Amino acid sequence: MSDEHNAAGLRYERVVINRRLVTWAHVLLALGTALIYLSQMRRPAVYTAKYVVLLPLLPYLLSALHARNIMTPHRGRVFAFILAIALGSMLMGSVLLGAYGSVSGLILVLLFALQTIAYMGAAGVILGGE
Repeated sequence: MSDEHNAAGLRYERVVINRRLVTWAHVLLALGTALIYLSQMRRPAVYTAKYVVLLPLLPYLLSALHARNIMTPHRGRVFAFILAIALGSMLMGSVLLGAYGSVSGLILVLLFALQTIAYMGAAGVILGGE
């Protein structure tokens, strides 16, 4: 019984540490994406600043909340998920910087929605698959 209790405690500690890792990865990647997004904007209106900043942060916020709920104690899966969101962040950053040409506002909103779906799907597949 004691070994089972110790194993459960160790598993819980790993889940807590993994939640912190994934949360910090989301925070850092979200800040990077938001900075790139804001650097590419043309004169954002003051009254829409809240909404403008929220748009690039939303995929990371929703993904972090979803990942937190399905966190695994397995470090390999956590690092694979962090790699997936980092690659997605780099792809979105390159889109924002114009690597693929100019992007309209509607397409940008759709890309952020697609990014959100991709991150949450990756969390489900990578973190949720026990």
